[in-house]
Amino acid sequence: IEELTAAMGASKQALEIMNIKIYKDIRNHANRQSNCDTANIDKIIVAGQQQVADIRLIIEHRGMAALPDDLRRLAQVRLDHPEASLRELSELLGGDLTRSGINHRLKRIAALADEIRQKTG
Repeated sequence: IEELTAAMGASKQALEIMNIKIYKDIRNHANRQSNCDTANIDKIIVAGQQQVADIRLIIEHRGMAALPDDLRRLAQVRLDHPEASLRELSELLGGDLTRSGINHRLKRIAALADEIRQKTG
């Protein structure tokens, strides 16, 4: 439409159409980015809640001392910061572990919790 309008000699209207199109594109991009950020935050919160529940289950049934030192340290940081992302957990632990390393340890904690759930029914 903007090309046709420009070809007809109505360049002012063609520019208005282009401006509207650019405005909508920017607004749509901002909305998509916001939706993506919101979804990521929701994922972090849900995962953190599950991890805290797993840690509390382990503490309730076996005690914190039942966890190896590396898992115990991470478990305590997770309990202290249930809303933290994997990157933030890594920073809180001194930055020595990657997000992948943190995730691997959290999976080990989840496996221990699942083992307890299976045994206790």
